[in-house]
Amino acid sequence: MKATRRYIIIGIILLICAFGAYALLGRSGSEDDTRRGRTQTEQRVSVVVTPLRTMRFEQRVSVQGTLEAKSYANVSARIPGTIEIIFVDEGERVKKGSTRLFQTDDVKLRRAVEIKRQDVAVARCGLREGQARREQVEAELEKAAIDLRRFRKLHEQDAVSSDSYERQQSRHKQTAASLKHAVSLVDLATEQVRQAEIALAIAEKDLGDTLIHAPIDGVVSHRFREEGEMAAAGQPVLRIEDPAVIEASAFLPARYYTQIHEGTSRLVITIAGGTGCSCPVSYKSPTINEKLRTFEIKGLFSNLPEGAVPGAMASIAIVLDSREGRGVPADAVLQRSEKSVIFTAQDGAARMIPVATGLETDGYVELKDIALPEGTPIITRGQTFLNDGTSISIMKEAS
Repeated sequence: MKATRRYIIIGIILLICAFGAYALLGRSGSEDDTRRGRTQTEQRVSVVVTPLRTMRFEQRVSVQGTLEAKSYANVSARIPGTIEIIFVDEGERVKKGSTRLFQTDDVKLRRAVEIKRQDVAVARCGLREGQARREQVEAELEKAAIDLRRFRKLHEQDAVSSDSYERQQSRHKQTAASLKHAVSLVDLATEQVRQAEIALAIAEKDLGDTLIHAPIDGVVSHRFREEGEMAAAGQPVLRIEDPAVIEASAFLPARYYTQIHEGTSRLVITIAGGTGCSCPVSYKSPTINEKLRTFEIKGLFSNLPEGAVPGAMASIAIVLDSREGRGVPADAVLQRSEKSVIFTAQDGAARMIPVATGLETDGYVELKDIALPEGTPIITRGQTFLNDGTSISIMKEAS
């Protein structure tokens, strides 16, 4: 009986210990859950914000283009012949009308000039002879006129026969006709002199054309022929380019044709990663290539960066549209439920705002018809972890 009572007392004691342990464990779990909930409530997402800014946005189309000299000349010989001497080499600067470029064989042309000069001298001698003959006939006509007047008076007085008088009349007429012939011979000799002088001028011009001078100011960029080779009209011997004014040329797809306007649309070129420079479109092709479906545009540049030389490749951007607007970095715009949204920082929380985007320039996206004032803090880092109302802490503000 005593043993049974002892077992009962031990069982009661164990039961009391079990209930105590359960109570302690339950209180500890409740405190951990409370602490965990408080930690989760106080957790915030760290973000970086950038102020909303007003800037100029541009719609551009970028292509590869080529730089060319606006003024250039492929210089060929005017008179076919062997190239006797070339006075310039590649890279030399030349001046229009004064710098000698090259000369072709001129022996035959020099002899031709001498022959033409002799022809002029002979023609002038013939002219002088004709003039002397005319003066002689004029004197004979004057004498015949005097004799005719005298015989007329004698005939009226019946001092000479009619036959003698008629002979004097015939002599006068013949002398007058001889004078007309002499005058015509003088006119002919005059034209022959003029013809010989023109032929001499042509021969001298041909001789002068054997020596070629620079037709434009510039630099010799290429030498196609060497001394001793044959030169012919239309076959260039040298190429001269003026690097002072460079023309950028590019081809655009046909769909942009109506958006390009001479004098107003602008080109921006960049060479080998350098700074860009711009100019208006100076030329737009009047037609579209029916096979390639492209058209050509050009722009003139007078102050280009280093490396902008004829023949260089350039990145060319054509500005199709330009306007001012409010913009944010492109990374700030997210897609949520097939809509574009941004997050702003307001009173320690993120606020999601649907937006309509426009043009994109230099990494910034235009926000169209947005009511937010300039300077509004836009979350630009950490935004992918946010929802509307998420607590945030601002790490820093981007400039």
